Amino acid sequence: MKYFTLVICLLVAVFFRSKAIAQTISGHVSSVHCMELDSLVVGVTGCMSGDSIVTFYGDGTMDSAPVYCTGALGNAYDWLHTYSVAGVYTVKVLLISGGVAVDSFHFSQAISCSEIQCYIYIDANHDCSFDAGDTYIEGEPATIEIDSAGVPLDTITTIYKFSYPVLGPTGTIYSFKVLNAPVGFTIGCPGDTVLYDTLGITATDPNVGFVCDSMSSFDLSLSANFCAGLSLARSDILITSTSCSPTSDTLIIIHSPKYQIDSFFLGSFPYHLISGDSVIITLGFVYPGSPFYLLMYWNPTTTLGIGDTVHTTFIVKPFAGDINTANNVVTIIDTIFSSYDPNYKSVTPAGNIEPGTSLKYMIAFENTGNDTAFNIHIMDTLSDNLDISTFKVVTASAPMDLIFLASGGYNIVKFDFPNIDLLDTSHHPLSTGIVAYTISAKTGLPEGTKIDNKAGVFFDGNPVVMTNMAENIIGEPTTSTISSSKPSEVFIYPNPTTNLLNVTGIRQNTNYRLLDITGLCIQKGNFIQGSNTLNVKNIIPAIYILEMTGADGQRKMARVVKY
Repeated sequence: MKYFTLVICLLVAVFFRSKAIAQTISGHVSSVHCMELDSLVVGVTGCMSGDSIVTFYGDGTMDSAPVYCTGALGNAYDWLHTYSVAGVYTVKVLLISGGVAVDSFHFSQAISCSEIQCYIYIDANHDCSFDAGDTYIEGEPATIEIDSAGVPLDTITTIYKFSYPVLGPTGTIYSFKVLNAPVGFTIGCPGDTVLYDTLGITATDPNVGFVCDSMSSFDLSLSANFCAGLSLARSDILITSTSCSPTSDTLIIIHSPKYQIDSFFLGSFPYHLISGDSVIITLGFVYPGSPFYLLMYWNPTTTLGIGDTVHTTFIVKPFAGDINTANNVVTIIDTIFSSYDPNYKSVTPAGNIEPGTSLKYMIAFENTGNDTAFNIHIMDTLSDNLDISTFKVVTASAPMDLIFLASGGYNIVKFDFPNIDLLDTSHHPLSTGIVAYTISAKTGLPEGTKIDNKAGVFFDGNPVVMTNMAENIIGEPTTSTISSSKPSEVFIYPNPTTNLLNVTGIRQNTNYRLLDITGLCIQKGNFIQGSNTLNVKNIIPAIYILEMTGADGQRKMARVVKY
């Protein structure tokens, strides 16, 4: 994948206001890179209600934004501006008060390349244009190959939209080819699955429109986390569907007895307990383009300490007709490191992993300020031990632009949420959001290699808020195999299950115990070499640990979900 250098630039303000007017403006831009002007922040002294900022970008376009006053001070934010042609541009910013320009500043900026934006959407009215009535595809990513002059450059898998930096003189042709449509959809525009854009000539971005295929399979998908803390815990749950004819959906949460529900923000969805540590929530229908974002808070039921682990499983149903039930179940094992952190990064699986393992990262963020956060972006610097070619966006709670960057030899992914308008922290869940993606560890990494990742969250023009460190280590996974079996040789399925659990690949006579999450043995017995069946029909729905010990004393621990 090809990247471009992120250049940090502060603007120098030049003022030419009348001395009779007690209003002034100054500004800075958080970054400029080769394709766009990023997050222009304007400060206002002597702010008055109704003030606005007008920005002329030097390419014949303009933008305006209201000034948000706090006393006599104010701020305004001009969102990302994309240039269609590389060049040197003079940007002029005006403060408008009472219909009159009372102050201004300007600056020049060299843009070394341009940008092509690609929207991924449901073309509801079949007019091949992303317009009123159309929605983003949020539940399932599309994969698009990018060529220049017939040479493949890149492959991007994402939802919503992505911005791609392009180089070349006027007339250079870029093509965008749909390799994989989202599950449950077929390509609508263009009909031949390829779009073209010519630099400096065409003004239309290569937006890819899909239409529902009512005869096709669908994918009901779940993304969730559990951020455990000493005195409070939080879960962010996002459920999406690509079904054109959805059925009523149900969420099951099997949580640790160390916590109980404090509060949740699920609208009017009914819920009930199915046991002391399990909850069922009836969601109703989940439509393409209209995901459910659920926010839950948990209180500890006992005194917790640093290093305590918390096990939580989330299940969304139905499974019938779903093309990929693997993404209907999420099991989180979180370790308490401190008090609850509202800006949090999690990784699944956690702990020790094998080289080449696919990792799922989720970044949760919250506006903890006392005013609306209008524009948010996340800068995620990826570990050198991750294979960037395997990067895929899974889901996000709001429309998002995906941008790939590089700086100082590091791979950076930018998740931009322009005009997200997150309310302050007193308005749950309208103050929170998430983004999730998958990426694989590189193959051939030596044992002991660390894969550390943290991200920076930028709320408007405020200083960056850093998440915790999500860490993996290359080494034998904690669910190691029995005897000399390779990890891929022991299979436990279906998991979750309602009645029977199949265990195959056993290489020697093995004792087993089925434990609940407190360590109590629910049932025990013996497995023979080959395939075995375990009947769990009569145990209550919950999370269990299947402990298997071979004749040579080696053990395998596997998590089992009964629902």
